[in-house]
Amino acid sequence: MKKTLVVLLLSLVLGALGIAPAMAQSGADVTTLVAGGSMGSVDSAAAFTSGANSRVNGNVIAATAVTLGADALVTGNVTAGADSPAVPTASFG
Repeated sequence: MKKTLVVLLLSLVLGALGIAPAMAQSGADVTTLVAGGSMGSVDSAAAFTSGANSRVNGNVIAATAVTLGADALVTGNVTAGADSPAVPTASFG
């Protein structure tokens, strides 16, 4: 019990200080971001289009294509097409 409490307390302290590594979060499965809108990461199972002056605070991953409007900003990476992690894959074995 004591070891569990120590681990819990240490985790809370490290998390509060920002020292603990952040867990990767999956993005929202959306296809369109309106002009002037903003959101976190995008993980689209189809194509993704953002309007003018929009902002994505994270990565954009789309299965087929990504279209960014005028003055759109993505703070992370942009990936689309066959090598995109958003493309469903099948394994047979």
